[in-house]
Amino acid sequence: MAFTSGNDVNILQASDSSVVGAGAGNDKYILAANQLGAGQTITLSDAQGSNTLQLIGGLTITSSLVANNVAQLTLSNGAVVNINGANNFSYEIGGDPLTGVAGVVQNYSTFATTTLGAASVPPAGSAPVPGTPNTTINPTPASAYTLTASPTFVAEGSTATFTLTAATAPTTDQVFHLTFAGDTNSGTVTAATAADLTSVPTTVTLLAGQTTTTFSVQPTINDGNESLEGFKFNVLDPSGAPVGTGTPVVMISNVPDADTTKPVVAPAQSFSNPENQAAGFTLGTVAATDNVGLNSFAIATGNDNNYFAINNLGQITLTAAGASLTAASNDFETLPNAFSLGVTATDAAGNTSDPVNVTLNVTNVDDTPPTFDTATRSATSITLTFNENLDSASVPSPADFVVKKGTTSIAVTSVGLVAGGGKTVTLSLATALADADAVSVVYTKPGINPLQDAAGNDVLNFTVSSVTKDVTPPTVAAQTFSYQEGAPTTTSSVVATVVAGGGDVASFAITTGNGNGFFAINNSGQITLTTVGLASTAASNDFETTPNTFALGVTATDNAGNVSTAGTITLNVTDNPADNLAAPIIASLTTGADPAAGVVLGSNNDDIISGLVSAAAGETTFSSADFINTGDNGSAGDTLNIELRGASYTGGATIQNVENLKVTTGTAQNFNSNGMTSVNKIINNASAAALTVQNMHAGMLNFELNNIAGGVSAGVYQYAAGQLTGSQVAKVVLTGPVGATGANSAFTIGPVVAVANSLAEIDFEAKSGAGFVTLTTDAVQTSLKTIQVTGTNAFTLALAADQVATTATTINAGGNSGGFTLTGLGAAAHTVTGGSGSDLFAFGANLGATDAITGGDGTDTLSANGAQLAAVTAAVKPTVTTVETLMIADDVGAVATTVDASLFGGSVSNARVADQGAAGVAAITFNGLKAAASGSSNNIRLDGDVGATGGTLTFNILNAQDAGTANAVTLDLRGGATTATSAVVLNGVETLTVDTTNGTGAKTFNITDAALQSLTVMGGQNVTINGANLGAGVTTINATGMTGAAALTATLNPAATSGAAVTTAGGADVIVGSQLNDTISTAGGADDITGLGGADKLNGGTGNDTFRYTAANQTGVATFGTGSTSTATLDVLTVNAGDQISLAGAMTTAANYDFLGTLQVAGNLSNTTTTTTVQRVLGVYDATAGTFTVGVTGANAVMLNWANNDDTSSDESIILVGVNDVTSVTDGVLTV
Repeated sequence: MAFTSGNDVNILQASDSSVVGAGAGNDKYILAANQLGAGQTITLSDAQGSNTLQLIGGLTITSSLVANNVAQLTLSNGAVVNINGANNFSYEIGGDPLTGVAGVVQNYSTFATTTLGAASVPPAGSAPVPGTPNTTINPTPASAYTLTASPTFVAEGSTATFTLTAATAPTTDQVFHLTFAGDTNSGTVTAATAADLTSVPTTVTLLAGQTTTTFSVQPTINDGNESLEGFKFNVLDPSGAPVGTGTPVVMISNVPDADTTKPVVAPAQSFSNPENQAAGFTLGTVAATDNVGLNSFAIATGNDNNYFAINNLGQITLTAAGASLTAASNDFETLPNAFSLGVTATDAAGNTSDPVNVTLNVTNVDDTPPTFDTATRSATSITLTFNENLDSASVPSPADFVVKKGTTSIAVTSVGLVAGGGKTVTLSLATALADADAVSVVYTKPGINPLQDAAGNDVLNFTVSSVTKDVTPPTVAAQTFSYQEGAPTTTSSVVATVVAGGGDVASFAITTGNGNGFFAINNSGQITLTTVGLASTAASNDFETTPNTFALGVTATDNAGNVSTAGTITLNVTDNPADNLAAPIIASLTTGADPAAGVVLGSNNDDIISGLVSAAAGETTFSSADFINTGDNGSAGDTLNIELRGASYTGGATIQNVENLKVTTGTAQNFNSNGMTSVNKIINNASAAALTVQNMHAGMLNFELNNIAGGVSAGVYQYAAGQLTGSQVAKVVLTGPVGATGANSAFTIGPVVAVANSLAEIDFEAKSGAGFVTLTTDAVQTSLKTIQVTGTNAFTLALAADQVATTATTINAGGNSGGFTLTGLGAAAHTVTGGSGSDLFAFGANLGATDAITGGDGTDTLSANGAQLAAVTAAVKPTVTTVETLMIADDVGAVATTVDASLFGGSVSNARVADQGAAGVAAITFNGLKAAASGSSNNIRLDGDVGATGGTLTFNILNAQDAGTANAVTLDLRGGATTATSAVVLNGVETLTVDTTNGTGAKTFNITDAALQSLTVMGGQNVTINGANLGAGVTTINATGMTGAAALTATLNPAATSGAAVTTAGGADVIVGSQLNDTISTAGGADDITGLGGADKLNGGTGNDTFRYTAANQTGVATFGTGSTSTATLDVLTVNAGDQISLAGAMTTAANYDFLGTLQVAGNLSNTTTTTTVQRVLGVYDATAGTFTVGVTGANAVMLNWANNDDTSSDESIILVGVNDVTSVTDGVLTV
C-alpha cells in the first residue's frame, strides 16, 4: 500500500509487505475478514501520530496472545497479525468506513481483556497471556434515519423542505438516492405526478460528522382549478435498499376558495413518560382534525420555561432546557410532575384552533446509583459491600481496581459478583495479605462493564483508604416463632425470619435440629419448609403428628467469613381446629374373631384394616368368624386390605361401613364378596395372577388397577345373578401401570350367569401409568354400548372376540391426552372418537361404510387391512374426520393395492404400511395424500421390509407436481434388515428425509422421484440407495444425522442437471458422484469416493479413505508451465495420511501403471510443470482464488499429473490438499 505523511487510511491486504507502518500522521489501519492471504504474516508498527486499528464486523480471531505493548492475532484463515507498540494504538471494534458507521473505540488494555478475552495485560518481561479462542467481531448496526417534511400542506409555487436526520453522524460522506412517488394520503387526495413539481431531486448528501441534511421541492403553478394532490419521497442507500423510517406525504393545494373552518384539537389528551430522557425525545403526538388538512401545531400556554417544543406533525418533544436532568420536565424528584400545555392546530388557510389542554406526566425511574458501604478482607481477597444488589452481568476488569499494600500495588486477578444479583464484590489478589498490612482500594469507573445496579445506574468512583480484616463474628440470639399447621403451602412460604446482630451478614445456615430435613434457610434468614417438611403427615406441618416444637441451631456468616455461635431458634407448630379428624385406625386382624359384634373397629377418618387368607395352617387372620365395622370415614373411605396367600376366601365374615375392598393374590384365587353391601370400590393391587371376585352386588361399580404386570390378568369380576340391569356404569381407574406393550392384561366383567343385561357403559381412566388392557364380557350380553376413556397417560384397549366387539358401538376417548390405541373392533357400525394425543384405531378386516371415526387433536391413525382401505370409494365410505395417517395393517402379499387417501376426511397426509413379511409386495399405492403444511413433511412409515425385488410402494401427494409447490416427505424405516431392491416412488417431492432411527437392520432400496432436490439420511442403520432412479435434480445429500458406524451408499444420477453437495457422518460410506461439479465430504470411517466427471471437491475426513478414478477424463488437465494454474476444471482432494487415490480406471493399459510407478517418492517431486512430463508438483493451493501456484514456500498441496494413454504427456490433473507428497505409487494406486 502507498503511504503519505498525512492521515492515511490503510486496508491490510494480501499484497502488503511483511512489515506495515504509514509513518507520520494520524493513520487508520483496517483489518477485515478474508483480506489477508491464508497463512500470511504481517507486522503492524507505527509509532508516529495517534493511530487506530479498526477490526471490521465478521472477522474471526481463532487465537490471540497479549503481551506488554505487543499483541498477536491469528485469523480464521491462518493469517497472523503482529502489533508492535500496541499501547500506542486505539482499537475501533466493528463499524464500517464505507457506510460511515463508527465502531466502539478501546485502549489497548480494554481491547486485550474485553475484546480478546485475556485475563490481563501482563507486566513487562512476563509471559504472554492467551485470549479467548474463536473471538468474533460482531458488525455494528447502521445508523437509523428519519425523513420529515415541512410544511406538509403546500400551495403551488411555494416550497416544501424535507429533512433527513441520522441517529448518529456518519464518519464519511454518505450519498442517498431519492425516488418520487405520488400518494393519495389513504384515499383522501389525488396522487401527484413528477410533472407537478418544477424539478425532482434524485440524490441528497449527508456530510461526515453531520446528523441532518435537507432538500426542497416546489409545486408548479398550473392554470385551472385542480383538486388536492399528494406526493412523497423514498430514501435509498447506494445498493437500492430503503433507509430510515417515515415517508411523510406532502399535499399540494391550488389555493382553493377561502377556507374559514378552524381545526379542532381532540380534548382530554394525556401522555406519560419516564424521567431522564434526551433532548428531542417525543413525549406524545397530539391528535387534531381539519376539513381540508392540518399544516402546523403550536404551544399557546403552559410552556413558560420553554421545556417543550411541538412540530408540524403534532409531536411534542423535550427541548435542551426541558431535557436538563434538574428540570421538572425530566426529573421526577423536582416538582411539579405534571404539565398542562394549551396546544393549537393551524391549517393551510391559516385557520387556528382554540387551545386545548394536553397533559404531560413525568414518571419515576430508578436513577440513584449504588453506593459503597463497607470493605473487609481475607489473606487472598477483598470483599466490597454496597447498599443494594448489583447487576452480575456487568463485571469490571481487574484493571479498574487499584489495590495497594502500603505504597506497593497488588495485582487483582479476578472480580467476582454474586450470580443473579448480590450486594458484594470480591477482588481476588495475586499476593497474600498479612493481618498487619495497611490496605487501600481505589475504583475508577470504566467505560464498559462498570459496577451498576439492575436499573443501569453506575457506581461512582470511590476510594477505601483502609481495608481492615474483620475478625468479629455476627451474633444470633435465641428467638421463638409460631405458625399454624397447613399454613405453609409451598417451599417459598416463610415461617420465620432470623435476625442477626453485628456487621454485614452474608448468609445463614441451620447446623443442628434439622435431621429430618424439614426446614431450609436462605441468606436473608428466612426459614421455609422443604418439600419433605410440607407433607401433610410431616410433624413440621401437622399438629396431630408430634413433635410440635423444633429447636434449630442457626449460625450467621458475615462478608469476611466470620461465623457466629449457633443461636437456638424455636419453631412452634400450632393447631388448626378445622382439620381435627381423629387419627385413622391402621390395624391388622388376628387369627381369632375380630372383634366382638357391635364393636366399632375404626375412627371418623380413613381406616385401613388388613388381613390374610393363607393355605398355611395357623396363618389366616381374615375368616368367616370376623365382624368388622369401621364406622364413619374420611374423604377416601375405609379399606379392607386382604392378601390371598395360596388360598381363596369363601365368605362368611360380617363387614359393615367398609367402602373399599383391596385384594392382592400371588396365585389364581377367588374372593367371595357376598354380604359386603357397603363396599363400592374393588382394588386389585399388584396381583401376580388371576383374581376372581365373586357374588358382587349392584353397587360395586368402581375399580382400581395398580401395578399389574404384562400378560397377567387384571381380574375377573362376577356380579351375582340379577344384580345388573343393563343400565349401570362402571368406572375403572389405573393408579399404576397395567399390562405392557404386546402383553395386555385381561379385564373380565359381567354377571356370573351370561344374560343379555350386563353393564351399559365402562369408563377407563389412565390416571397414573400407561395401560394395556383387553376387555372381555360374556358371550350373550347386549347392553354394553358405550366405552369412555380419559386420563393423561397412554391407554391401549383391545376388545375381546366376544359380544363387546360388536355391542360397544360408541367408544369415546375425547378425555384422554396420553394417546389412545383401539383394537379388536367387530363387524358393526362403530362411532369412535379420539382424544388430544396421537391415537390409533385398528379396524382390521371390519372397516365398513357405516363406521364413523373422529381423530381429535394429535396425529391420529386409521388402520385397516389393505382390501378394506382399497374398497373405499366416493360412494361407499366410512365417515372420517381429522385423521392424519392411513395404515395398511396386513400383509397384502402380491395383491396390487391402491388406496385413495383423499376419501378419508381430507386430513390424511401420512401413510403407514405394516411388515409385508417374507413374501414381499408387488405394488402398494397411496393416492390423494394431503400436502403437509409449509415447514413440515408428510410421514411415510414402513414397519418392515420395503418389499420384494421389483416391488414398488408409490405415494402421491395432492398437487405435488404442480408448478411452484414445494413438498417434503419423511420416510420412517423400521423393522429389520431390508435387502430387497424395491422402489419407493414419490412424484413431485422436492425434499426427502430417510430416517432409520427406529429400525433394527440395514436398508437397501431405490428412490424414484424426478422432482427430488434435497435428500437427508439419519439414524443408526446402514442405508444403500441405488442411483439408477435417484432424481437428476438432486443438489444436496445430507447424511450427517447418521449415528454410530451407520454408513451411506449412494450413487448420484449420471444425467444430473447440476452438481450436488454430499455430506456424511462417521460410517464407511460409498459415494459415487455425477458427471458435473460435485462437492463430497465424508467424515470418519474408511470411505470410498468416486467423483466421476466435472471438477469435484472431495474430502474423506478422518479414516483411511479411497478416491477412485474409474475412467479417463474424469478431471481436467492443468495449464502447464511455471507459476499459477487455475483449478476450475480440476478435482481437488483433501486427504490425510493413509488415504489412497486409485487411478487404475483412468489409464488405458498396464504400461501406464508402470510409467506412473517409476515416479518414486525420492527425486521425482518437481517444482515445475511441462506438457510432456508425467509428475508430481509441489505448490500452494488457494481455495478462495481457485489456483495452484508452483513452489516450495508455504506449500500445502501436491498437483498430480498423469497420462491416460501410452505416452508421456499429461492428460489429467488433480490437487491433493493437506500433504507435501505421496508415500508410494503402485499399479496406479497412490498412498498418501
